[in-house]
Amino acid sequence: MVFIMLKLFNVNFNNMPERKLDEIFSLRKITFKDRLDWKVTCIDGKESDQYDDENTNYILGTIDDTIVCSVRFIDMKYPTMITGPFAPYFSDVSLPIDGFIESSRFFVEKALARDMVGNNSSLSTILFLAMVNYARDRGHRGILTVVSRGMFILLKRSGWNITVLNQGESEKNEVIYLLHLGIDNDSQQQLINKILRVHQVEPKTLETWPMIVPGIIK
Repeated sequence: MVFIMLKLFNVNFNNMPERKLDEIFSLRKITFKDRLDWKVTCIDGKESDQYDDENTNYILGTIDDTIVCSVRFIDMKYPTMITGPFAPYFSDVSLPIDGFIESSRFFVEKALARDMVGNNSSLSTILFLAMVNYARDRGHRGILTVVSRGMFILLKRSGWNITVLNQGESEKNEVIYLLHLGIDNDSQQQLINKILRVHQVEPKTLETWPMIVPGIIK
């Protein structure tokens, strides 16, 4: 039996070491190009776009300094994917801007996660909770995101309070959803409860930001 510690924290693009940016972009290429076959731009085995800039904050989930999961945040007052490339897929949308952030490029690197923490690690749920805790800590009002049907189902099953703002169809003729992800007390508690069903963790450690999740058992 091996006890593993997962650390989750945020870093701004400008403060990210070059090697960590390369690590994120390489993992994103594996997820979004190789596995999901999205229409993304990849150069030298890395995926990045114009939204990776000084306005971007990343949540990183690391085990022994190796990134196993991440998500990208941009304040809605700046250019985002929702107001840029995703805009044509949705009609008649009145977006909340003030106090809201966009999340994108959410990934859990499945092969790494499986090797490091086994199959039953709840990393997706832990990253969901990290998003809530980060947004609450920074004084935001909510999170906006565009997701596929598969991710929509995963979010609903997590217990997170989500609202469908609009529904559209992607360039691959697949249903996509524009969502408001709540950061209310109930959302936080529902996610914590789901994690506690798998991991023996002190509940208070799951309410903080940054997060350290000790005692993940492989």
